Order: sequence, then C-alpha cells, then structure tokens
Amino acid sequence: MLKAILNVFSSIPDYRVLGRTKYALTEILFIVFIGVLAGCHGWKEIREYTDFSFLFLKKCLPNLVDIPSVDTLARTISKLDPKMLNFGFLRMAKAFVKLSPKTQKKPGRPPKGHTNVISLDGKTARGAVARGELKSKVHIVNAVFNLLTLAVEKVRDKSNEITAFPVILEALASQGFVERGSVITVDAWGAKNR
Repeated sequence: MLKAILNVFSSIPDYRVLGRTKYALTEILFIVFIGVLAGCHGWKEIREYTDFSFLFLKKCLPNLVDIPSVDTLARTISKLDPKMLNFGFLRMAKAFVKLSPKTQKKPGRPPKGHTNVISLDGKTARGAVARGELKSKVHIVNAVFNLLTLAVEKVRDKSNEITAFPVILEALASQGFVERGSVITVDAWGAKNR
C-alpha cells in the first residue's frame, strides 16, 4: 500500500524549480498525509507529530534528511493545483477500496449480494467564518463509500450543492467508481432541488 501511496504522490506535478528544493514533493505530501491521518490540526501539529515519528518516516522515505519547517509545508501545499491533488487522492481512494474486504472486485461492480452505494452529502465548514460575516461561506459536498471519503468538492459561491454533484460524479466516474449498478444517494436538499 505504501508503494501505491507514493506512486500517487509522485504523479502530482511539482511546480517548484528543479534543483532549488531541499525536499521532494513526494516527501512533503507523505508527511502531510501521515500528519492528517494521525488527526493533526494545522501545520504546526503536523510538523510536531512527524518530527516525533521521524524514524518511521525514514523507513518509508529513505532519502529524507529531516522534517520540513511549518512554513515549507504550508507554502508547498498551498501552491499545488487543487484539481491535480484531488485527482491524486481519488486514485489513492481507489487503491484503498480495492484492498477493502467488502469490495475485492473492481469498484463499480460490487460482489454478489452487495450494492455499490455512494452517498453525496453537503456540509458547511462551521469554523470558516470570515471577519465581519455571520455565516460560513465555505460549503462542500462529500462523496462517501464504505466510510471512506472518495471526493470532496467546494460549492461555488452564491450557489447550492446541486452544482457540485455533476463535478463529483464526473471525477468518480473517471476512476471507475460510478458504473452500471451503482447507487448514488443524496439527502433531501439534493432531491428537493434537482
């Protein structure tokens, strides 16, 4: 699985100037990924956690010299193309689904007696309230399969989650998650506004 994760990270284009960087993009992405999986909130926590886990990281990333600074982590991730990052994580989700005991067959073609159900649900990021605003303007739609979030799409400003559904479904279909026999569910908001 580690090899699959590193392959996904190596497929994400690096915008930085070759030869002028201390850390490979794969290393930075893996460090952030491990930190997020461990439940870290924010760059400082990710840095502290991965600094504590350096020996484990060194086994996974043999060329890693030390852990990047908080500024390096934040700056590098913030300048990545979100669409490419999302595409990479979709590929990773596909690898996780293949390893799931319930879905040993290809995603989109469930084992006999099982149904491939993907749930689309909109959420509002409660802590993302801009100064002077009363409500959060960050709304997202999640696609969930077997408790695994496959994709997340931000809803365009002054719109509702219905506009994000086609984008998410297209991304899922490109990775083979949505095929004949798949069941896609939406909540009442999605059903009401179709």
